[in-house]
Amino acid sequence: MGVLIKATVVVLTVVVLAAASGSLARTEAAESSAGRCAGGKPPPATINPVQSLEFQMIRRASFNNFDGREVVRDLLKHRRLWCGAVMDTGDGTLLKLRDIDENVWNVDTLYVLPSGADSRALRRLAQRWRADGVDWVIGAKASQLLGEHGPGIRRILEIWWD
Repeated sequence: MGVLIKATVVVLTVVVLAAASGSLARTEAAESSAGRCAGGKPPPATINPVQSLEFQMIRRASFNNFDGREVVRDLLKHRRLWCGAVMDTGDGTLLKLRDIDENVWNVDTLYVLPSGADSRALRRLAQRWRADGVDWVIGAKASQLLGEHGPGIRRILEIWWD
């Protein structure tokens, strides 16, 4: 009788684990296929003209460990992961204005607005770019940077090169 109870427990454990595993796989598949930008729309396959201009500047801004061509190429290849990407200084200064007369676009921080499709994949992608820092900006700070008011659930991936 004891053997029958142990066998039943083992079978039930296997069934429960299999069900949980299937549920987790469905959740991960749903997250990796979903993703929404402004207006609840998925990221379009192509970029708009303003994003294209920003990418032209990013390609041109290569310095130290930052390879603008690689960053743009990777972002375009993984379009479903993000809604927008801009480059600036992370300290709020106007170094770009100071140096523009010298034909220098003085930037060091890439900000990427994720689509929510797969935030972990977006972070892993950014970590391949040899940045000195890859961090999420969340909550009130993210809302402030985006000019939004109220409770913030937005996130921004901030990638910084020295």
